[in-house]
Amino acid sequence: MPEAIIRAAGIERCFPSRPLPLRVLKGADLSLRPQETVAIVGSSGSGKSTLLHVLGCLDRPDGGTLSIDGHDTARFGERELAAFRNRTIGFVFQFHYLLPEFTALENAAMPLLIAGLPRKRALAIAEQLLLEVGLAERLEHRPSELSGGEQQRVAIARALANSPSLILADEPTGNLDHASGELVADLLWRVNADRKVALVIVTHNHEIAARAGRVLELRDGRLSPRP
Repeated sequence: MPEAIIRAAGIERCFPSRPLPLRVLKGADLSLRPQETVAIVGSSGSGKSTLLHVLGCLDRPDGGTLSIDGHDTARFGERELAAFRNRTIGFVFQFHYLLPEFTALENAAMPLLIAGLPRKRALAIAEQLLLEVGLAERLEHRPSELSGGEQQRVAIARALANSPSLILADEPTGNLDHASGELVADLLWRVNADRKVALVIVTHNHEIAARAGRVLELRDGRLSPRP
């Protein structure tokens, strides 16, 4: 069996609250193989985004262990963790988080620029990625000049910039109309197949969840297979 891309065991996450801390994750376990697709579903407020932030090394767990691509993330300092996250994990969020003052091309190149790649090379890679997601005519447009679906495709190109082994998508179609949402979902699954990237997608859309190899439900702070 190939090394797991994600190996999470007993993940816990608490937040300050009165009179007692709020335990959102209470021992969540997840193992994800290379190129596997997993959908995570659950009610609003169940902790799906919190879990994704932990799995993506945007947040540290309060308990349990997390290995990404064979690396124990607890061993990284903050700067090491940020660099590891940038080169290993691609993120696609519901609200895009594109930088409004930069063009689509510059937004897609941002992970490469952060990693220290020369600007000319970074922009060339970003241009190719934007061509792949169907935005050849939008390279110099800023986010405000793009539709919601186009902004999400820029976000997908940005997520692919450093050729990650894992993409984490948090409600990537949540703000889109049906047609745009289908296009974005098709693109994510094409990326998974063509680039052999593992995909974890948090979604309320049951049709999109059904496309995943596994569907897991987050309930009471733990993950379990959905019947």
